[in-house]
Amino acid sequence: MKSTLFDEKGHLSIETIEKLKVGSLNDDEMILVSEHLCDCESCANCLANSFEDNELVDAPSGFEDEVQSKIESKKQVKREFMLYSFKIGVAVCIALMFVFSNVFNIVTNSQIKKYTNISKINVANSINTKLTNFSEKVVNMEVFKHEK
Repeated sequence: MKSTLFDEKGHLSIETIEKLKVGSLNDDEMILVSEHLCDCESCANCLANSFEDNELVDAPSGFEDEVQSKIESKKQVKREFMLYSFKIGVAVCIALMFVFSNVFNIVTNSQIKKYTNISKINVANSINTKLTNFSEKVVNMEVFKHEK
């Protein structure tokens, strides 16, 4: 079997390539030929060059557009995910900033109360509360929007 598949140099014979093209090799021969094609670049090139232009099948109409469309949709999903991740990162940074700034204000308020007007501290606390509520709304809005 092996002697009829290969020529004296160990490459696929012309007859074997023709049988492969028409699909007339049995299973054992197909395995041997496939293994050889994987390892031998010369025979793979010979098989590829054995096809005439009229033997090759044209891609269906619209195939290239469909492939390009799928590639673009995958890129769009990646861009949306990156934008979403960026928004979440910014919201988390802002939330952390507000959390830590409130702790800072509590610590400093006990020191400042001795020297400042209480109404000014209440205004600062009011602003901090509103900013904290705003950051929580931003985080909740983004998380629930992209929950799926």
